[in-house]
Parts: sequence; structure tokens; C-alpha cells
Amino acid sequence: MRNANEDLKKQLEQVKHEIIHQVDQNTERTVHKALIGPRPQPISAPRVRRSITEGPTEEEKRKSTGIFKKALKGLSMKSEKDLSRIEDM
Repeated sequence: MRNANEDLKKQLEQVKHEIIHQVDQNTERTVHKALIGPRPQPISAPRVRRSITEGPTEEEKRKSTGIFKKALKGLSMKSEKDLSRIEDM
């Protein structure tokens, strides 16, 4: 009976030390997170909003004409059947 009581005291003492150790670790982590804090978001360039009434810019116009020229160049090498199919679409 005496040994059982002493064993229980030792087990309670061990559990107590484990709990204290875990609480200390968790507290240290929480304090570290609070002091350091999350990383700041990267700074990005400000967005430029265009109104709908402005229309396309010079660069966009140049790109679109380049696309149309490439498309027409590709069509000129096609046969008559391909052209008629495209017209039907």
C-alpha cells in the first residue's frame, strides 16, 4: 500500500512536469508569434484604372493590327475551300 501511494505521487509529479513543460513551450511559441508577427505582403505596383470611354491605347491598336496581318497572311496561303468555310462562319 505504501509503495502504491509513492508510485502514484511519482506519476503525478511526472505528469505535472510534463504539463508545465508543454505550457512553457506553447507560451513561448505564442509570444514569439506575437512579437515577430506575420510577414508583410509584398508591395505591388498600383493598378491604373481606365474608363470604358477611353478606348484602346496605341500599343493595343498596334498589337491588334499585327494579329490581323498575321491572320490575313496565313489565309492568303490557304485554298479557296478554306476561305469559303471561313466566310460561312
